[in-house]
Amino acid sequence: MQTSDLTSLFQVPGPFVSMHTDVSPNVSDPGGQLRSRWTTMGHELARHGVKEALVEEVRDRLDELPQLPGAARRTLVIGADGILFDRTIGTATEWPEAVTAGPLPDLAGWLAQSDDAIPFVLAQVDRAGGDVAAYVGRGRAPAEEAEVEGEQWELTKLPIGGWAQDKYQNRAENNWRANAELVAEEVEHLRRQHRPRLIVVAGDVRARTELVTAIGAPSEAEDLVVVEVESGGRAAGVSDETLWGDVHEALADVVARSQQELVGLLEEGMAGARQTAFGLEPVAEAFAKAEVDTLVLDLPAARGQALDASRLPGFPLPPGLEEAGAIAADQVLLAAATLTGSDVRLLPSGLAPRGDGVAATLRW
Repeated sequence: MQTSDLTSLFQVPGPFVSMHTDVSPNVSDPGGQLRSRWTTMGHELARHGVKEALVEEVRDRLDELPQLPGAARRTLVIGADGILFDRTIGTATEWPEAVTAGPLPDLAGWLAQSDDAIPFVLAQVDRAGGDVAAYVGRGRAPAEEAEVEGEQWELTKLPIGGWAQDKYQNRAENNWRANAELVAEEVEHLRRQHRPRLIVVAGDVRARTELVTAIGAPSEAEDLVVVEVESGGRAAGVSDETLWGDVHEALADVVARSQQELVGLLEEGMAGARQTAFGLEPVAEAFAKAEVDTLVLDLPAARGQALDASRLPGFPLPPGLEEAGAIAADQVLLAAATLTGSDVRLLPSGLAPRGDGVAATLRW
């Protein structure tokens, strides 16, 4: 994941109070459940020094349940003068709810959900057009969406017989093809704007075929997968649950492939064929030299270690951390990655090739 959206957060001096809480709307009486837990959360915020007005603002925000279909978590970071970070992700997670305070934001819960946020485009098509939407990751509302309506005249082949039958059939097929090209133009627009790694095409089988042809095969240099799924479509009564099950399966395949590619890069580093660093101290030293291209974390393992980055000359520190001492390694390294424009990737402990949960691919 790219860290550019976090830059402003790490330009503000702490301390910070971070909250990661369940806001799932798919439970019985979600508002009531959240309110029943609010007393504890509110007391925790107050105990960590959050001003009463900010505590009330947090409560007001949590009262607005997300417009998402399933499990959801909300992460907030509160500074001295206001709420600095507020994100909701609609995916299930085993990361615990927590309210914490410290010299850096604690974004572990959010990071655990965001690492597999594969941007994708979903196109649901029929022979008259399509509904197209771009998503920055599963469990989020569309970043951009459009409805494409093409020519609807003579959209069905007519077995009328006689000399005119071929003409009517050709005209219908030309209409289908032209409509697919209109949808493909919108897909291409979203492709340029949002750089998806997956395009999912759902709906009428003939319309899917025409659209995939119109989109064209991704180039070898492009990190993009185009898949067709039989579920979904524009007709009334189509199961959204089945469609999103297929979309999530396609996304899981992309995530698995991406993780294996990352493991391959680290193994090349172990073999001496690529510049890499393994272990907390070597990676921290690489950050001090601005060498890190991608930070790789086994998040629980990294979280169990501490790092005093102030003793490393050149290490990129957010303001106010010069005398902070040792801080949870995942927090310090995420700040360094953000301030140096490095990507961040997570690997499950079973895939990490070696080290103490911290590794990096280097720029040189």
